[in-house]
Amino acid sequence: MHRPTRIALLLLSLSSFAAWADQCKVMDEALKSKVIDLLQPGRRFVEYCEPCHDAAPGPAKVIEQVDLAKLDKGTAVRLNEHETDLAFVFVETMPGSGRFVNAAKAVSCPAHDVSAEVHLEAPATPVAPPVSTAPARKVAASTTQRHAVGQP
Repeated sequence: MHRPTRIALLLLSLSSFAAWADQCKVMDEALKSKVIDLLQPGRRFVEYCEPCHDAAPGPAKVIEQVDLAKLDKGTAVRLNEHETDLAFVFVETMPGSGRFVNAAKAVSCPAHDVSAEVHLEAPATPVAPPVSTAPARKVAASTTQRHAVGQP
């Protein structure tokens, strides 16, 4: 393959990466209440980046903590202490159903090239919310809101 052709292919692949990167990592402030309603501690979620060509969703995890940080350009979400792009997060809204809805689409954040939902095998035993015995950490209320198991 000639050098100009390789460079053109590289630029094309980078431009497609930019088209889906950070789709719903920072959202409009108006979506905050929808995010809080959806990302309830105790619910299961999976991470799945379809535009990244992930072969399948990652393992199901339980939402333990949600942090919402107000930024200059909107609100950012941290899920279990990790920065999160809601376009690549799927949440099980009915415990044990195995049906996970795309978080971005559920809160009306525009996301492209992602499924509205994915179906995974339901767990063999019922899913119960985890019980946290750790004391809650203090967070600056003016910049971040935290929603964790056992906290309002």
